[in-house]
Amino acid sequence: MPDPVVGAVLAKAVGAAGSEAEKTATSLFARVLGPSADAIGEALGRYTTYRMRNVGKIVERADAKSGGRGDRGIVNPRVAHVLLDEGSYCDDELMADYLGGVLAGSRTPNGRDDRAVAWSRVITGLSALQIRAHYLLYREWAARLHGVPGLNLGADRDCAMMDVELAEFATALAHDGDLDLDAVMHHSIPGLVSASLLGDHYSFGARDATQAEDSPFESVLRVWPTVTGLELYGWAQGLPGLLPYKFISEAIAFDLEDAIPRLVGVALNRLPKPPSAPLASDWAGLSGRDDPQLLRHEHEGRAASEAPAGKSVNTIGSCVKRLNGLQWHTECGESLPAQAALIRLDLAALTRRRTGQSVRRSW
Repeated sequence: MPDPVVGAVLAKAVGAAGSEAEKTATSLFARVLGPSADAIGEALGRYTTYRMRNVGKIVERADAKSGGRGDRGIVNPRVAHVLLDEGSYCDDELMADYLGGVLAGSRTPNGRDDRAVAWSRVITGLSALQIRAHYLLYREWAARLHGVPGLNLGADRDCAMMDVELAEFATALAHDGDLDLDAVMHHSIPGLVSASLLGDHYSFGARDATQAEDSPFESVLRVWPTVTGLELYGWAQGLPGLLPYKFISEAIAFDLEDAIPRLVGVALNRLPKPPSAPLASDWAGLSGRDDPQLLRHEHEGRAASEAPAGKSVNTIGSCVKRLNGLQWHTECGESLPAQAALIRLDLAALTRRRTGQSVRRSW
């Protein structure tokens, strides 16, 4: 348990007073940091009120993001020192929230994991505007990609290209209204790119001047996520080491207590499309017949009557659907030539059988 003096300073920093408030603050501090509270407590006792107030915000956010489960694991003492020492100078609410997530995610059974040191320095090495830009963009990816079937951000990040209406984004970024929007954009986006938190091939400006002619917005910010950017968002949420392929299932659009409005003008135009139903022209092209509906029902009925009970049946319709499914994957850059070749062999066999030709397969 940290020194009672630290509890008194924490209580004062978060606006509380009295012995009960001091006990509550001390308990919160011990719950979040675990045994490391003793190691860092003496250093915190020398902090100014301004720094302790910022520490209090970080600790409170860490407790909230861990769901009060502070007794599960230990914060590495080095993590506690670096995060709180550098974070004590951060008075931005969103930055405190990010650091709180890192602190919440840094607890491990033996307290040896110090990965959070690096992520703490990534956060404190960014400006408040850059943190806000990261949050605005990755929150949209977390919300809009959640549960998208067939998407793996470990391999298919090009499919997650996002267009954002430029004026809306710049206004949300420079929220206090005292900053030049052009200067804000030229500071924030290239800064995130240089930190590997956004992809290199970004652009913003007029649609025709940014090689984003296919964007629905006349002025547009076009960006791609990165592995580092995805993982940082996971740490900010309290999820350590979030892997890219898990982002669409585990990342959430988390909010601050004073919620920042979601972006509205957002487009993700390269997401994989679900398989489409076979077209009438597909049936006619396969058979040379003018009545595709008749051919489909006739062929499926014959195949079903000839198949052993309980076994699946290969029909022209099922082959077309399988090919459409492969096309869905290839739109995102996957190459599946072997599967396509097998399906086309089945199609050839079925159409030959329909016209009375002998069926031969060569492997």
